[in-house]
Amino acid sequence: MVLLLLAPKTGGQGGGGKALTLTGFMVGWIFYGGLTLMRVVPRYREPPAWLMHFGIADIVLLGATLARRL
Repeated sequence: MVLLLLAPKTGGQGGGGKALTLTGFMVGWIFYGGLTLMRVVPRYREPPAWLMHFGIADIVLLGATLARRL
């Protein structure tokens, strides 16, 4: 749904800035999904403790994802 809101309303040459915004949003969303999966999927070695709870990694990824929209 968010991608549809971010997509340019007109096609053609005017969508260059929106393409960069959409790309940044998608990359941030994928990395945040990876961070979430890392927390819930079984693993052989335990990741660092600062990654296992809501903290600076979440704030940085969500901030980067949402900053592209503004």
